[in-house]
Amino acid sequence: MKQLLILICFIAFSAVANDKAYEQSANNWLELIDSGEYQASWQDTSDRFKNQVSEAQWQLALEQVRTPLGKVVKRSPLDSTRHTSLPGMPDGTYQVMQFSTQYENKRESIETLSMTLIDGKWQAIGYFIK
Repeated sequence: MKQLLILICFIAFSAVANDKAYEQSANNWLELIDSGEYQASWQDTSDRFKNQVSEAQWQLALEQVRTPLGKVVKRSPLDSTRHTSLPGMPDGTYQVMQFSTQYENKRESIETLSMTLIDGKWQAIGYFIK
């Protein structure tokens, strides 16, 4: 009986840890953006994203939009929701996160990062700054 209880606790803990794995993946991916490693951030997106946006397009878009904002002063999570479908995407597992972000050159902004779970790995499929 004691072994069964330990096994159930282990499974429950593993499920919670895996359920929050998107947070670490999101933070790692945002760190690439924050440090100007735009090529590496593109490499860490889903194949579907790569088929829609070339590496050169991604690099140019971030140089025009993200670079002028400067360094991140503060980033705080606002919302995070799990979805099984998103417009224009096949059914799957998605996490859409919003952050309140302050940059050196922009005091208030909302970042939205969408990720999908593919083969056990969370990958970015969308990133917007408003």
